[in-house]
Amino acid sequence: MKLQLWIINSFLILIFLLALLVSRFLEVEPPSLKVKAVSSEVVKPAEVKPVVAAKNWEKIYQEDAFGTYVEKVAPPPEKVPLVTPIPELKPIQLTVPPEQKMPSFVAPLNITLKGIIVTGDEQKSAAMVADETNKEHMYYLGDKIKDAQIIKISRNRVVVLRANGQQESFYLIKDDLFLPSPDKWENIVKKISDQKYKIDPHAFKLEVESLGNFIERTGVLGTAYSSGKPVGVKIGDTKDRDIASSLGILQNDVVTAINGISVADVKDRMRLFDAISKMKVGDNITVNMLRAGNEVSVDYELAKFPRISKAMAALAEKEPAKTGADALPLNQMQEREKRTREFAKRHGGDARDQNTVTDLRSRFLENLREKLKNARNRAR
Repeated sequence: MKLQLWIINSFLILIFLLALLVSRFLEVEPPSLKVKAVSSEVVKPAEVKPVVAAKNWEKIYQEDAFGTYVEKVAPPPEKVPLVTPIPELKPIQLTVPPEQKMPSFVAPLNITLKGIIVTGDEQKSAAMVADETNKEHMYYLGDKIKDAQIIKISRNRVVVLRANGQQESFYLIKDDLFLPSPDKWENIVKKISDQKYKIDPHAFKLEVESLGNFIERTGVLGTAYSSGKPVGVKIGDTKDRDIASSLGILQNDVVTAINGISVADVKDRMRLFDAISKMKVGDNITVNMLRAGNEVSVDYELAKFPRISKAMAALAEKEPAKTGADALPLNQMQEREKRTREFAKRHGGDARDQNTVTDLRSRFLENLREKLKNARNRAR
């Protein structure tokens, strides 16, 4: 144990000696601090200004030698309510749209359709129209005639649209289309008395296509006024108006109401036309009018008329009514037999003629059987 301690001590001493030796060789002169020489002049002390004590203005105010000082007191904090008040509702300002002016019916154009040139392209079709001075002009689709614009040119009709929105139709052959036709209107309207008529609604709808067609063919001039207020619809010249003539409407009549509904307003007229178009057989239409200052009421009953063709009516007039067996319809063979008997009676037919007829009949039947047989063979 002692030997080990001795070895350690010897080792430490050796290290110390080596350190001294190294420090000896590596010894460096320590740096020196060089200070500049200070001049021997006498340093004059800096002039020191006297310090003036700050004035305490607050203290002067507080001492208040003249009794004018008022101490400022902070205002108490404003109490904020926990619940804020409900804001006052402001009424909503509604903008009222301007009232729209209702369109009114205007008098029909005073023009006459003289001719129509129809082409495959409707844009190139033209119409020859004469004005009130009988001066003729050529117009095309889209052209304007006074306040109206041409919207359709067909084979025998020109349709124009007026400035107020109403349509008017002008026909090339006006007399054939507008003059009352007894044969046609007998199956549409039947007069019972001056204040009562019967109308077939189905036939009337086929004849009158639209409200514009009805207005034109009735001779409506426009809205009638009394004391500046609209009272109804005024009827113009009914000489060439087939509907007006058939319904018992006269010139200068003023239609005031239909089924108790006033016709002074344009919307009511359109609504009435749609309602009347939907009526069925058995319904009644009551028209109130002013005729020469007097109130007149005309009733129209919707009824179905029997359909009788003109050919059958003419045949019934020419041939007397048959009774018994002659009134029964004949088939083809009976008709042929009847004609054969009439021919024999008229020309004095004998047995030879009867044999000839029988022979012809047999040949006809044989040919018919042969054709049927060939048809069956082809089908197979």
